[in-house]
Amino acid sequence: MATSSVDICNQALVAIGVETITSLTSTNPQPRERACRTIYDHVRDLLLAEHDWSFQTKRVELTANATAPDFEFDYYYNLPVDFVMPIELYGLTGEWVIEFGPSNRPALLTNADDDVFLVYLASNDDVSDWIVHFHDALAMKLASRLAISLRDSQPLADRMELRAREAIGKAALIDSRNKRPSVNEDAVYANDSTWQSEGR
Repeated sequence: MATSSVDICNQALVAIGVETITSLTSTNPQPRERACRTIYDHVRDLLLAEHDWSFQTKRVELTANATAPDFEFDYYYNLPVDFVMPIELYGLTGEWVIEFGPSNRPALLTNADDDVFLVYLASNDDVSDWIVHFHDALAMKLASRLAISLRDSQPLADRMELRAREAIGKAALIDSRNKRPSVNEDAVYANDSTWQSEGR
């Protein structure tokens, strides 16, 4: 089981037959370390956004901002600083939208003045919080990118990409066991048609 970003990068490097690294913060990095730290955060964030991972799901009651929108909506609701995207919203009726708010942070705009509760995906870069299958998925996705920059091999990159897609699917399936389908009729779901009709 990986315990750090270096461990995950080393899994990727081993998969493509490249020597491992000891750090991602060296002052004089080798090409393989430089390649890893260039893409690691970006690839990690792409995978974290692909599924409603249980290890990055949080819930919170939103607080209305003292500043009101200029038009169309009556209220700004401050979103958490670690907010990535919504999963479910409770307490809302009618239209709503998420835009850049008055605090230079994303905010929920709505006409609702009741209690508003949010289930959301939070930014979480703590490797120890992730399920082990996500470690493998991220390593294979990194390997698909590193196969080009370090091995100059498109066939190898294609093989690693296939392994990555399989690993991501397996990780998402296993992670879904941590959740039961919600049947709450008061919830607005960000990943279904309601997201388009009520959330726009």
